[in-house]
Amino acid sequence: MKGVNRDMSEKSLLEKYRPHIISNLSEMIRIRSVEGPPENGKPFGEGVHQALSLALETSSELGFRTVNRDGMIGYAEYGSGKEMIAVLGHLDVVPEGKGWKYPPFGAEIHEGRMYGRGTTDDKGPTIAALWALKILADEDHRLSRRIRIIFGTNEESGFRGIRWYAANEETPIAGFTPDIHEGIVHAEKGGLHVKLDIPVEDQGKIFLDSFKAGEAVNIVPDMCEAVFRGDGPELQKWADSLGKAVGSLPLGGEVSLDGTSLVVNAIGRAAHASLPEKGENAIACLCRLLGDNPPSGSSFNAFRILSELLGDPRFGRDLGINMSDEVSGALTCNPGLASFEKGLLSVTLDIRHPVTIPGDLVITRIRERVEPLGIECTETSRAKPLHVPKDSPLIKDLSEAFHEVTGKYPEIKAIGGGTYAKALPNVVAFAPFPAGLPDLAHQADEYIDIEELISSVLIIKAAMIRLAR
Repeated sequence: MKGVNRDMSEKSLLEKYRPHIISNLSEMIRIRSVEGPPENGKPFGEGVHQALSLALETSSELGFRTVNRDGMIGYAEYGSGKEMIAVLGHLDVVPEGKGWKYPPFGAEIHEGRMYGRGTTDDKGPTIAALWALKILADEDHRLSRRIRIIFGTNEESGFRGIRWYAANEETPIAGFTPDIHEGIVHAEKGGLHVKLDIPVEDQGKIFLDSFKAGEAVNIVPDMCEAVFRGDGPELQKWADSLGKAVGSLPLGGEVSLDGTSLVVNAIGRAAHASLPEKGENAIACLCRLLGDNPPSGSSFNAFRILSELLGDPRFGRDLGINMSDEVSGALTCNPGLASFEKGLLSVTLDIRHPVTIPGDLVITRIRERVEPLGIECTETSRAKPLHVPKDSPLIKDLSEAFHEVTGKYPEIKAIGGGTYAKALPNVVAFAPFPAGLPDLAHQADEYIDIEELISSVLIIKAAMIRLAR
């Protein structure tokens, strides 16, 4: 990769590096970089460590300065100057979930598409940025600012790595995260994770043994399972009743009885928590089924109450938080995780609230609604909203870079998803894809079109040049 003729055109360089870009992304996708148990020097587990190591090794081979901060964060840098612009990508991914046609970590290519978890969110764009920087370096542009690609490590599970960076490393003068499928994002809703704990009363002859759903709170759960134990004949009566009712669920479910153990499943459809209307929430489905069809002589009041609160959870209507604004639209709500332990049924909500509505107001309204019902409400995390004016210099530069390569201007919009743009000042989310990508983040059969991947390299390069000149 060394000794490249710097008089070569960017398109010639892109074609020269094309097989390397595809191979590099394939190798990255084959790493299951879901956060795992921490180890020494590997705060987010082995998979994330492998992905970060690969990114830094590739960056070093391409001639860039690299830094690894004990596995918390890493970056590659090019150029000189007092000021620095940044591209923020992340190498961690959400769990693969179910329903894949192709192996989620196989990086298989079919009909011009590479399939795999992270192809669009966010390994594909991050690898594209790395190779954009390589072409830029080969062209030897005269820039006044350094360019830094920051490799994130736990964007999907808490932002701890990038928050460490924000507290300990240099702040960019401007930057973008290519972690969006289309357009430029000038506003991102605020984020709240709220845990609801409701006691499950002793039902005598039938009792709840377990209740579980969800792999990550920011995914609409596609399966929810409850296990009940108790008196065989009573369970049989209830199983017969539930068996007739389960067909009323949007995507169905299953009821099975084995002696004194009754298992009830509800099937949902996965989607990103910021777009819950694209999925079908299995937790809400199962709570409705159980709340509307209690066992004879028992109430299981917890399920009745939850079915009332989460009957249609997508926009928080039954929780009293159905709010919106003109900048970013409607609040969304996703019951993403559920469990049962020590007599408490717990459901964790992922809430995305409009940029002009305070998170405190959302929490207050939830508590006003649920506490009189005997439910404890606990805020477990919070992310502030982001709002950059549409006419800001940063938005203008990114828009002009996109136009320079594609001949058209990108949409400037607001989203419910939270990106790394919230982690550092002077940063927005920017999609460098000429035709845009299907919104497959956190879904089965996530893929990236190879031509979109390759084309994005030149758009990212144009954006880097505009910001660093």
